[in-house]
Amino acid sequence: MFATEVRNQAKPCYLEDHPYVTAAHRQVLVEWQQLACMYHRFGMATCGLAVNLLDRFLAAHTIPKEESWAVQLAATACLSIAAKMEEVNLPSSLAQLQAGAPWAEAFAPVHVKAMEFHVLEQLGWRTSVLTPLHFLDRLMAALGLHAVRGGHTHAMRIYAENLITKTFLGEQYLCFRPSTQAAAAILISMQRYCQASLVTAARAFLSQHLVQVDACLAVMHADPRMAACHHPLAPVTPSRPVPGAKPGAGQDSITPKSVLSWA
Repeated sequence: MFATEVRNQAKPCYLEDHPYVTAAHRQVLVEWQQLACMYHRFGMATCGLAVNLLDRFLAAHTIPKEESWAVQLAATACLSIAAKMEEVNLPSSLAQLQAGAPWAEAFAPVHVKAMEFHVLEQLGWRTSVLTPLHFLDRLMAALGLHAVRGGHTHAMRIYAENLITKTFLGEQYLCFRPSTQAAAAILISMQRYCQASLVTAARAFLSQHLVQVDACLAVMHADPRMAACHHPLAPVTPSRPVPGAKPGAGQDSITPKSVLSWA
């Protein structure tokens, strides 16, 4: 598991080489993917996979400046692929999937399905991905956290999950391995529920067996998103209504509007 975790991960700092897509653009799209996951009660694994697919696609494919809407379509397609891979109950339509999207009109099913195929083709049909969420239970067991007094094990795990979901929003975390992100999230969670001596021992153990734990921990401590951490996948109602189906669905002549502003 640890030996294969770097497979199918996005290139670190790929946005630095992208001519138009910025960290702000990426955050808009990932925030919407998280909102859609909350609305549809998708699991965190779906959210993690959707973000991974989007990052890998953007790292491998340059979107022309005049087609900025295609980035939004790619985010929709990546969420659709992830939901098909991870979920049992899916929305009744691709328009419904786009709940809370910042764009006014839903992409037509024909456009989403075409982009799904394009994304999968660009990624070599590799959708088996290890995210930080996959390492939580193994690392917590290695630290013996199942035996923590006071019944805080479940609370620690939930808080660590929430921290990891926050990392999906920041492109700076692409520089760290999934296991490293999980380890840093566990340490921050332990600081809430465990004695300082236990946290110190856990940090030493994790730093001995994993790479860049201290560096990732420092980045997470400096990230303002972590300070306001709450459960990110609780059911919500989108602040925007579910967009309606795009008029003339299936017609290639229709060009969707972009909510992203290129520099």
